[in-house]
Amino acid sequence: MKSCFEGLVGLSQLECECFTVAAAQKESSLNLFVDDLEGIDLELIQNAIGCGDTLEQSFDKMYGSAVNFFESDLQVGISENFRQKNKAYIGKIGETKFSSPISTSTYVGMKLKTNHVDGASIVVNSINFYFNNTGEIILQVYKNDELLSTEYTIPIVAQSTNYPLPEPLILPIVENGIRNDYYFVYAVGTMQPMNNKTSCSCSGIEEVRSKFLTAQGVKGPTFEDLDIDSNYAYGMSLNVLISCSIDNLVCGFMDDDVFLRRTGMALWYKMGVLFIEKVFASRKINFDTFSDREYLYTRKKKFESNYSNLVMWLSENSRITESNCFICDTRKVMTMGKNLI
Repeated sequence: MKSCFEGLVGLSQLECECFTVAAAQKESSLNLFVDDLEGIDLELIQNAIGCGDTLEQSFDKMYGSAVNFFESDLQVGISENFRQKNKAYIGKIGETKFSSPISTSTYVGMKLKTNHVDGASIVVNSINFYFNNTGEIILQVYKNDELLSTEYTIPIVAQSTNYPLPEPLILPIVENGIRNDYYFVYAVGTMQPMNNKTSCSCSGIEEVRSKFLTAQGVKGPTFEDLDIDSNYAYGMSLNVLISCSIDNLVCGFMDDDVFLRRTGMALWYKMGVLFIEKVFASRKINFDTFSDREYLYTRKKKFESNYSNLVMWLSENSRITESNCFICDTRKVMTMGKNLI
Protein backbone atom coordinates (compact mmCIF):
# COMPACT_ATOMS: atom_id res chain seq x y z
CA MET A 1 0.00 0.00 0.00
CA LYS A 2 1.25 3.48 -0.84
CA SER A 3 2.25 5.56 2.16
CA CYS A 4 -0.22 8.31 1.24
CA PHE A 5 -3.13 5.97 2.06
CA GLU A 6 -1.85 4.91 5.46
CA GLY A 7 -3.82 6.03 8.50
CA LEU A 8 -6.59 7.89 6.68
CA VAL A 9 -9.35 5.80 8.24
CA GLY A 10 -9.35 4.17 11.68
CA LEU A 11 -11.48 1.43 13.17
CA SER A 12 -12.76 2.98 16.41
CA GLN A 13 -11.96 5.39 19.21
CA LEU A 14 -14.23 3.45 21.55
CA GLU A 15 -12.83 2.25 24.86
CA CYS A 16 -14.67 -0.97 25.67
CA GLU A 17 -13.68 -4.06 27.60
CA CYS A 18 -15.62 -6.24 25.15
CA PHE A 19 -13.38 -5.39 22.18
CA THR A 20 -9.64 -5.02 21.81
CA VAL A 21 -8.72 -2.34 19.26
CA ALA A 22 -5.05 -1.96 18.33
CA ALA A 23 -3.53 1.44 19.06
CA ALA A 24 -2.82 2.12 15.37
CA GLN A 25 -6.48 1.49 14.52
CA LYS A 26 -7.65 4.07 17.07
CA GLU A 27 -5.97 6.77 14.98
CA SER A 28 -7.11 8.57 11.83
CA SER A 29 -5.43 11.62 10.33
CA LEU A 30 -8.88 12.69 9.05
CA ASN A 31 -10.88 11.71 12.15
CA LEU A 32 -12.80 9.09 10.16
CA PHE A 33 -13.65 5.86 11.98
CA VAL A 34 -15.57 2.91 10.56
CA ASP A 35 -17.82 2.52 13.61
CA ASP A 36 -18.98 6.13 13.16
CA LEU A 37 -20.78 5.14 9.96
CA GLU A 38 -24.54 4.93 10.41
CA GLY A 39 -25.53 1.37 11.26
CA ILE A 40 -21.97 0.16 11.81
CA ASP A 41 -20.64 -0.65 15.27
CA LEU A 42 -17.92 -2.85 16.68
CA GLU A 43 -20.34 -5.70 17.36
CA LEU A 44 -21.37 -5.80 13.68
CA ILE A 45 -17.72 -5.66 12.64
CA GLN A 46 -16.98 -8.51 15.07
CA ASN A 47 -19.80 -10.52 13.50
CA ALA A 48 -18.19 -10.01 10.07
CA ILE A 49 -14.90 -11.58 11.12
CA GLY A 50 -14.13 -14.96 9.62
CA CYS A 51 -12.81 -18.00 11.41
CA GLY A 52 -9.25 -17.50 12.64
CA ASP A 53 -9.22 -13.73 12.05
CA THR A 54 -8.84 -11.09 14.74
CA LEU A 55 -10.43 -7.63 14.74
CA GLU A 56 -7.06 -6.14 13.85
CA GLN A 57 -6.37 -8.58 11.01
CA SER A 58 -9.87 -8.20 9.59
CA PHE A 59 -9.63 -4.40 9.56
CA ASP A 60 -6.21 -4.45 7.87
CA LYS A 61 -7.48 -6.80 5.14
CA MET A 62 -10.58 -4.69 4.56
CA TYR A 63 -8.57 -1.48 4.44
CA GLY A 64 -6.17 -2.94 1.90
CA SER A 65 -9.12 -4.11 -0.22
CA ALA A 66 -10.78 -0.69 0.00
CA VAL A 67 -7.59 1.00 -1.23
CA ASN A 68 -7.29 -1.46 -4.12
CA PHE A 69 -10.92 -0.87 -5.14
CA PHE A 70 -10.43 2.89 -4.89
CA GLU A 71 -7.30 3.02 -7.04
CA SER A 72 -8.91 0.83 -9.68
CA ASP A 73 -12.17 2.81 -9.71
CA LEU A 74 -10.33 6.14 -9.85
CA GLN A 75 -8.30 4.90 -12.83
CA VAL A 76 -11.54 3.92 -14.60
CA GLY A 77 -13.14 7.28 -13.75
CA ILE A 78 -10.19 9.23 -15.10
CA SER A 79 -10.11 7.12 -18.27
CA GLU A 80 -13.72 8.16 -18.98
CA ASN A 81 -12.60 11.77 -19.49
CA PHE A 82 -8.91 11.51 -20.39
CA ARG A 83 -6.83 9.34 -22.68
CA GLN A 84 -3.16 8.60 -23.11
CA LYS A 85 -1.32 11.16 -25.18
CA ASN A 86 0.87 8.45 -26.72
CA LYS A 87 -0.04 4.94 -27.77
CA ALA A 88 1.12 2.30 -25.27
CA TYR A 89 4.13 0.23 -26.35
CA ILE A 90 3.93 -3.54 -25.97
CA GLY A 91 6.96 -5.35 -27.30
CA LYS A 92 10.67 -5.85 -26.93
CA ILE A 93 13.68 -3.72 -26.07
CA GLY A 94 16.57 -5.56 -27.67
CA GLU A 95 16.20 -7.54 -30.84
CA THR A 96 15.90 -11.31 -31.16
CA LYS A 97 18.14 -11.45 -34.26
CA PHE A 98 21.90 -11.97 -34.02
CA SER A 99 24.73 -13.38 -36.14
CA SER A 100 27.72 -14.00 -33.87
CA PRO A 101 29.04 -13.60 -30.31
CA ILE A 102 30.70 -10.38 -29.13
CA SER A 103 34.24 -10.69 -27.84
CA THR A 104 34.22 -8.79 -24.54
CA SER A 105 35.06 -9.49 -20.92
CA THR A 106 33.80 -6.41 -19.13
CA TYR A 107 30.63 -5.06 -17.55
CA VAL A 108 27.95 -4.66 -20.22
CA GLY A 109 24.26 -4.14 -20.72
CA MET A 110 21.57 -1.71 -21.82
CA LYS A 111 20.63 1.77 -20.70
CA LEU A 112 17.00 2.86 -21.05
CA LYS A 113 17.34 6.60 -21.60
CA THR A 114 13.85 7.91 -20.91
CA ASN A 115 11.92 10.95 -22.00
CA HIS A 116 10.09 13.12 -19.46
CA VAL A 117 6.67 11.42 -19.66
CA ASP A 118 5.10 11.98 -16.25
CA GLY A 119 2.74 9.15 -15.29
CA ALA A 120 4.27 6.49 -17.57
CA SER A 121 5.89 3.28 -16.34
CA ILE A 122 8.00 0.54 -17.90
CA VAL A 123 6.75 -2.90 -16.84
CA VAL A 124 9.20 -5.75 -17.50
CA ASN A 125 7.66 -9.22 -17.30
CA SER A 126 10.42 -11.43 -18.70
CA ILE A 127 13.78 -11.27 -20.45
CA ASN A 128 15.21 -13.29 -23.31
CA PHE A 129 18.96 -13.98 -23.29
CA TYR A 130 21.11 -14.91 -26.27
CA PHE A 131 24.58 -16.37 -25.54
CA ASN A 132 27.01 -18.58 -27.38
CA ASN A 133 27.69 -20.82 -24.37
CA THR A 134 26.09 -22.20 -21.22
CA GLY A 135 26.65 -20.78 -17.75
CA GLU A 136 25.25 -18.18 -15.36
CA ILE A 137 25.04 -14.42 -15.08
CA ILE A 138 23.94 -12.10 -12.27
CA LEU A 139 21.74 -9.38 -13.72
CA GLN A 140 21.59 -6.07 -11.88
CA VAL A 141 19.04 -3.29 -12.44
CA TYR A 142 19.90 0.33 -11.60
CA LYS A 143 17.62 3.33 -11.35
CA ASN A 144 19.95 6.19 -12.23
CA ASP A 145 22.93 5.33 -9.97
CA GLU A 146 20.89 3.38 -7.39
CA LEU A 147 21.05 -0.42 -7.44
CA LEU A 148 17.56 -1.86 -7.02
CA SER A 149 17.30 -4.39 -4.22
CA THR A 150 16.67 -7.49 -6.33
CA GLU A 151 19.52 -9.11 -8.25
CA TYR A 152 18.68 -11.94 -10.62
CA THR A 153 20.89 -15.05 -10.82
CA ILE A 154 20.04 -16.46 -14.23
CA PRO A 155 21.09 -19.85 -15.63
CA ILE A 156 21.93 -19.43 -19.31
CA VAL A 157 21.50 -22.06 -22.01
CA ALA A 158 23.38 -21.56 -25.25
CA GLN A 159 21.60 -19.66 -28.03
CA SER A 160 18.31 -18.76 -26.31
CA THR A 161 17.00 -18.57 -22.73
CA ASN A 162 13.69 -17.09 -21.59
CA TYR A 163 13.68 -15.90 -17.98
CA PRO A 164 10.27 -14.95 -16.48
CA LEU A 165 10.80 -12.50 -13.62
CA PRO A 166 9.51 -13.71 -10.23
CA GLU A 167 7.20 -10.68 -10.29
CA PRO A 168 6.80 -7.87 -12.82
CA LEU A 169 9.40 -5.13 -12.52
CA ILE A 170 7.56 -1.78 -12.51
CA LEU A 171 9.84 1.14 -13.37
CA PRO A 172 8.26 4.63 -13.19
CA ILE A 173 9.72 7.02 -15.75
CA VAL A 174 9.17 10.14 -13.61
CA GLU A 175 9.00 10.33 -9.81
CA ASN A 176 8.44 13.57 -7.92
CA GLY A 177 9.23 15.50 -11.08
CA ILE A 178 12.57 13.72 -11.57
CA ARG A 179 13.17 11.62 -14.70
CA ASN A 180 14.66 8.14 -14.18
CA ASP A 181 17.04 6.30 -16.49
CA TYR A 182 17.40 2.53 -16.02
CA TYR A 183 20.32 0.16 -16.57
CA PHE A 184 20.19 -3.63 -17.06
CA VAL A 185 23.79 -4.79 -16.64
CA TYR A 186 25.91 -7.83 -15.81
CA ALA A 187 29.57 -8.86 -15.55
CA VAL A 188 30.44 -10.90 -18.63
CA GLY A 189 33.10 -13.18 -17.12
CA THR A 190 33.40 -16.30 -19.27
CA MET A 191 30.03 -15.78 -20.96
CA GLN A 192 29.78 -14.83 -24.64
CA PRO A 193 26.76 -12.61 -25.42
CA MET A 194 25.45 -12.49 -28.96
CA ASN A 195 25.46 -9.32 -31.07
CA ASN A 196 21.75 -8.53 -31.08
CA LYS A 197 20.92 -4.83 -31.51
CA THR A 198 18.95 -2.40 -29.34
CA SER A 199 17.02 -1.20 -32.38
CA CYS A 200 15.22 -3.07 -35.13
CA SER A 201 15.17 -0.03 -37.48
CA CYS A 202 11.42 -0.64 -37.88
CA SER A 203 9.83 2.78 -38.29
CA GLY A 204 6.47 1.87 -36.72
CA ILE A 205 7.90 0.16 -33.63
CA GLU A 206 10.65 2.71 -33.12
CA GLU A 207 8.22 5.61 -33.42
CA VAL A 208 5.95 4.28 -30.66
CA ARG A 209 8.80 3.29 -28.33
CA SER A 210 10.76 6.52 -28.89
CA LYS A 211 7.90 8.52 -27.34
CA PHE A 212 8.97 7.00 -24.03
CA LEU A 213 12.66 6.03 -24.26
CA THR A 214 15.75 5.22 -26.29
CA ALA A 215 17.73 2.02 -25.64
CA GLN A 216 21.55 2.25 -25.71
CA GLY A 217 24.30 -0.31 -25.28
CA VAL A 218 26.71 0.34 -22.38
CA LYS A 219 30.11 -1.06 -21.52
CA GLY A 220 32.85 -0.43 -18.98
CA PRO A 221 35.10 -1.91 -16.27
CA THR A 222 32.53 -1.09 -13.52
CA PHE A 223 29.05 0.39 -13.34
CA GLU A 224 30.48 3.76 -12.30
CA ASP A 225 32.63 3.81 -15.45
CA LEU A 226 30.02 2.72 -17.99
CA ASP A 227 30.06 4.49 -21.34
CA ILE A 228 27.57 4.48 -24.18
CA ASP A 229 29.28 1.89 -26.33
CA SER A 230 27.16 0.99 -29.34
CA ASN A 231 23.71 -0.13 -30.34
CA TYR A 232 24.39 -3.68 -29.13
CA ALA A 233 21.95 -5.10 -26.55
CA TYR A 234 24.59 -7.61 -25.40
CA GLY A 235 22.45 -10.71 -25.59
CA MET A 236 19.36 -9.28 -23.87
CA SER A 237 15.80 -8.61 -25.02
CA LEU A 238 13.36 -7.17 -22.47
CA ASN A 239 9.67 -7.99 -22.87
CA VAL A 240 7.90 -4.82 -21.76
CA LEU A 241 4.71 -2.82 -21.53
CA ILE A 242 5.18 0.96 -21.47
CA SER A 243 2.04 2.98 -20.79
CA CYS A 244 0.44 5.67 -18.65
CA SER A 245 -1.07 4.96 -15.24
CA ILE A 246 -2.29 6.99 -12.29
CA ASP A 247 -0.29 4.65 -10.04
CA ASN A 248 2.63 7.09 -9.78
CA LEU A 249 0.40 10.18 -9.69
CA VAL A 250 -2.28 9.50 -7.10
CA CYS A 251 -0.17 10.40 -4.05
CA GLY A 252 0.68 13.70 -5.74
CA PHE A 253 -3.04 14.41 -6.16
CA MET A 254 -3.41 14.00 -2.40
CA ASP A 255 -1.11 16.94 -1.70
CA ASP A 256 -4.32 18.95 -2.10
CA ASP A 257 -6.20 18.93 1.23
CA VAL A 258 -9.66 18.72 -0.40
CA PHE A 259 -8.61 15.79 -2.59
CA LEU A 260 -7.04 14.08 0.45
CA ARG A 261 -10.17 14.56 2.59
CA ARG A 262 -12.52 13.23 -0.07
CA THR A 263 -10.22 10.29 -0.78
CA GLY A 264 -10.41 9.39 2.91
CA MET A 265 -14.19 9.69 2.86
CA ALA A 266 -14.39 7.43 -0.20
CA LEU A 267 -12.34 4.79 1.64
CA TRP A 268 -14.52 5.27 4.73
CA TYR A 269 -17.71 4.52 2.82
CA LYS A 270 -16.09 1.62 0.96
CA MET A 271 -15.08 0.07 4.29
CA GLY A 272 -18.73 0.25 5.38
CA VAL A 273 -19.80 -1.54 2.20
CA LEU A 274 -17.18 -4.27 2.62
CA PHE A 275 -18.01 -4.96 6.27
CA ILE A 276 -21.74 -5.21 5.56
CA GLU A 277 -21.06 -7.55 2.64
CA LYS A 278 -18.92 -9.63 4.99
CA VAL A 279 -21.82 -9.84 7.45
CA PHE A 280 -24.19 -10.94 4.67
CA ALA A 281 -21.73 -13.68 3.67
CA SER A 282 -21.36 -14.94 7.25
CA ARG A 283 -22.68 -18.39 8.17
CA LYS A 284 -23.22 -17.30 11.77
CA ILE A 285 -26.78 -16.87 13.05
CA ASN A 286 -27.15 -13.59 14.96
CA PHE A 287 -29.23 -10.41 14.92
CA ASP A 288 -27.16 -8.79 12.14
CA THR A 289 -27.11 -11.79 9.84
CA PHE A 290 -30.71 -12.87 10.38
CA SER A 291 -33.06 -10.08 11.55
CA ASP A 292 -31.40 -6.80 10.51
CA ARG A 293 -30.62 -7.52 6.86
CA GLU A 294 -33.08 -5.05 5.32
CA TYR A 295 -31.73 -2.15 7.37
CA LEU A 296 -28.13 -3.10 6.59
CA TYR A 297 -28.96 -3.46 2.90
CA THR A 298 -30.31 0.12 2.90
CA ARG A 299 -27.13 1.36 4.61
CA LYS A 300 -24.99 -0.53 2.10
CA LYS A 301 -26.77 1.07 -0.88
CA LYS A 302 -26.31 4.53 0.62
CA PHE A 303 -22.58 3.93 1.27
CA GLU A 304 -22.15 2.64 -2.30
CA SER A 305 -23.84 5.75 -3.71
CA ASN A 306 -21.71 8.10 -1.60
CA TYR A 307 -18.55 6.20 -2.58
CA SER A 308 -19.41 6.36 -6.30
CA ASN A 309 -20.17 10.10 -6.13
CA LEU A 310 -16.87 10.78 -4.39
CA VAL A 311 -14.85 8.74 -6.91
CA MET A 312 -16.61 10.58 -9.76
CA TRP A 313 -15.78 13.96 -8.25
CA LEU A 314 -12.17 12.94 -7.61
CA SER A 315 -11.74 11.64 -11.17
CA GLU A 316 -12.99 14.95 -12.58
CA ASN A 317 -10.99 17.13 -10.19
CA SER A 318 -7.61 15.39 -10.05
CA ARG A 319 -4.47 17.10 -11.30
CA ILE A 320 -4.20 14.61 -14.15
CA THR A 321 -3.87 17.49 -16.63
CA GLU A 322 -0.50 18.35 -15.05
CA SER A 323 0.81 15.04 -16.40
CA ASN A 324 2.00 15.11 -20.00
CA CYS A 325 1.02 11.45 -20.26
CA PHE A 326 -2.73 12.18 -20.45
CA ILE A 327 -4.83 14.59 -22.48
CA CYS A 328 -8.53 15.47 -22.38
CA ASP A 329 -10.57 13.04 -24.46
CA THR A 330 -12.62 15.37 -26.66
CA ARG A 331 -14.51 12.38 -28.02
CA LYS A 332 -16.34 12.09 -24.71
CA VAL A 333 -18.61 14.53 -22.92
CA MET A 334 -17.43 15.90 -19.58
CA THR A 335 -19.98 15.96 -16.75
CA MET A 336 -20.05 17.96 -13.55
CA GLY A 337 -20.73 14.86 -11.51
CA LYS A 338 -23.29 14.60 -8.75
CA ASN A 339 -23.65 16.78 -5.70
CA LEU A 340 -21.59 15.52 -2.81
CA ILE A 341 -23.19 14.93 0.52
